[in-house]
Amino acid sequence: MRSSINCCLMGLTTFDMIVTTTSILMFGLTEIGEYTKTITWYTEGVFQRVTPFVFPLALIAQTGSVYLTVTVTVERYIAVCRPLRARSLCTYGRAKIYVISVAFFSIIYNIPRFWEVSYQECYMNGEKSSFVVASELRLNQYYIEIYIMWMYLIVMYLVPFLSLIVFNFFIYQKVRAANLERQHMSRLQQKEISLAVMLLVVVTVFFVCNVLAFIINILELLNITIGLLTMASNLLVTINSSVNFIIYCIFSKRFRKLFLKMLCSGVLSRVMRRNVARGSTAFRNNSAYGDSRKLSSSRTTQIFRLSSRHGSQSSDSV
Repeated sequence: MRSSINCCLMGLTTFDMIVTTTSILMFGLTEIGEYTKTITWYTEGVFQRVTPFVFPLALIAQTGSVYLTVTVTVERYIAVCRPLRARSLCTYGRAKIYVISVAFFSIIYNIPRFWEVSYQECYMNGEKSSFVVASELRLNQYYIEIYIMWMYLIVMYLVPFLSLIVFNFFIYQKVRAANLERQHMSRLQQKEISLAVMLLVVVTVFFVCNVLAFIINILELLNITIGLLTMASNLLVTINSSVNFIIYCIFSKRFRKLFLKMLCSGVLSRVMRRNVARGSTAFRNNSAYGDSRKLSSSRTTQIFRLSSRHGSQSSDSV
């Protein structure tokens, strides 16, 4: 699994997990508390205190997720459309640099967000209450127009959307041409094409889940605000950060095998130890593993290959 594409996907997954977690903290738990009248310890105290930190963290993770999606697209474009340059540009070491660079850019770009909101405490009807309030910076008209509206529109939507459209157009053309001559392609070329198809699905989901946020940003430039659209946009952004895992499982056989290995290794290990203790040497093959085990019976020691596939056939990526 040590490849450039997997390094980028690992970075993308990290940002997606942060987006999902911050969405739960800012939206999920508060809605649960409102409708069930429970977890008041969080909704009436903790939420107000953590929001000034969770809010900018969510935007940092969202920025990183967007630009790592672009990075993965560029990486697939080079691997599929410029294979001669892939050896030098698509390496594991360079991929780590790309991920770190995106993370650094995301933090720098969103530093002003840490001064946008704060919380205040006051007494109402003799009871102490906490509220999340906008700071003076967040209410500044120039800050709203330049940073929140125009820069957000350009940096978070126009640049990544146009980049994704251009690069995925060339990838789609290459994939379409490759499907017509698949029987003449090497195994490595077929693997690169299958990864490109998976990425096209990831990017399609990205467009579907983020286009509403793009529309809302345009409406805000026209001084039009619709609360229900904003809530729907937040939900779609969270779904986009949650659904990539399912796409990986559907399109990557290697990903499924490793996932099953992590999920089932504990259960299978206990079964094997139990069978060894009973002196049994009969074990079924399990394709979730690709290694060997030495199993001792009362008389001899035998080596069982716990895989029904040959090593040369298990080089799927991702």
